[in-house]
Amino acid sequence: MSITIETDGSCIFPAFVLLSEYKSTPLKKGDGDIVCSVAENTEIKGSYTFNFDVAQLRKDTRLKLFFVNDKNYKAFKIACKSGSSI
Repeated sequence: MSITIETDGSCIFPAFVLLSEYKSTPLKKGDGDIVCSVAENTEIKGSYTFNFDVAQLRKDTRLKLFFVNDKNYKAFKIACKSGSSI
């Protein structure tokens, strides 16, 4: 599985966790199961792809990315491009 982060210019992208839940989108960090995570901030210049070795997920599993520190939601907008798939 891969997650690509794109930005205009450069930024420090904060630590995050990707959660999954079967047939329901996780609404908060305590929901669902951890699929993968990045424990440290990452410097991104234009585009950066995180690659993870993840077991196959069940059909109809929903994913959502959460920042480890909630304060980061004020500085970043997380959006999934249409047509994205696993």
